[in-house]
Amino acid sequence: MKLIPEQIINLRKKLINQDNFIYKEYIDDIKNNKADDMFKIAYHDYSTENMMNLSKTRINDADKLLKNSECIEERNIDSIDIGTRFIIYDEEFDETEEYTLVETLEGLTTLNGFVSTSSPMGSAVLGKKENEIVEYEGPV
Repeated sequence: MKLIPEQIINLRKKLINQDNFIYKEYIDDIKNNKADDMFKIAYHDYSTENMMNLSKTRINDADKLLKNSECIEERNIDSIDIGTRFIIYDEEFDETEEYTLVETLEGLTTLNGFVSTSSPMGSAVLGKKENEIVEYEGPV
């Protein structure tokens, strides 16, 4: 999987936030149960346990994605590839839009300005050179 630096940063933040969430929930649970029995600190009610499992799954997913990814720096090349910023001119509406091509939308805080290689536009522009005409149907 190829990721741009913004995705790497956001996925790392996601890992830290999810890890802190698990730790905080565990500490809160310990505090709530402390008066009942000091030896039951590992006890979690059903909802806390489910939230912790969901957080652990998110951590594992983000961690796996990071471990199996290559960071692609923006670069000036002859054709559009992952990590390339490009401008599309829409003849029908006489307007231009700037995008960055990414392999996945995972780890992005906004989808504005990004297009995935699996989308109709992304697959159409992949490998194209400057001033080439690209035609595609469907959403960005």
